[in-house]
Amino acid sequence: MKKIFTLLFTVGTLTAGIAQTHQPVSRFQTHEVKKVEDSYSFTTRQRDEQIARINTDFNAKIKAVKFDRYLKQNQKTKQIAKLEVQKTKEINAVKAKFANKRNRLSGSYAYGRH
Repeated sequence: MKKIFTLLFTVGTLTAGIAQTHQPVSRFQTHEVKKVEDSYSFTTRQRDEQIARINTDFNAKIKAVKFDRYLKQNQKTKQIAKLEVQKTKEINAVKAKFANKRNRLSGSYAYGRH
């Protein structure tokens, strides 16, 4: 009887603990995330901001590799080359998203021509 009571008490405690840690996402939050990811109102300013952010992030990573005292020079060179390739891919992805025909603001309106 003690074992059954202990088992039920343990299962109940675990169930209550797991149920409290779940934080549901509201419909508004889900909609906003989807809207941002699938957005095709992508202006030149937004494109330039994203490219600048990518450049800043990767430049910081490259600088960290350059000043890492524990890496040999050939390891640094390889990691920097990988970071440069990854940086180029991300910038090209942003440029491709801007140039996509579904982007409503990539035409003359995006450049300020009316």
